[in-house]
Amino acid sequence: MKDNNKTPFRGMKHLVICVGVALFLVSMTLPAGVVQALQGFKEGSIIPEHYPNEFDRIGRVDRIALDEVVINDCLFKLSADIKYHTPAIEDASSAWFKEGKFVGYITNSRREIVSLWLIE
Repeated sequence: MKDNNKTPFRGMKHLVICVGVALFLVSMTLPAGVVQALQGFKEGSIIPEHYPNEFDRIGRVDRIALDEVVINDCLFKLSADIKYHTPAIEDASSAWFKEGKFVGYITNSRREIVSLWLIE
């Protein structure tokens, strides 16, 4: 009889632990986008006014072509109307973006990069 009374509580305890772990993981990943915007800039440096508050992701350019880019070993299509930005130039040329450069980027719903931001 005692075993029957413990079964619902054991399941409830398991559920509470799972929900707690899930909430912890979500709370750890939410601030990551804000950190993405600041990562790569040296402490004390001024982030340009035309830069966004956060990027979808940041990384190092492995390869870049007219219609695609590889950043941190991930291939992305470049949007037909992509915009390039450097700390000094709001609408820069793609010539600033070469292999090895550290960048932030923003993607659209099709996972195409719509803006590329030079960090380094």
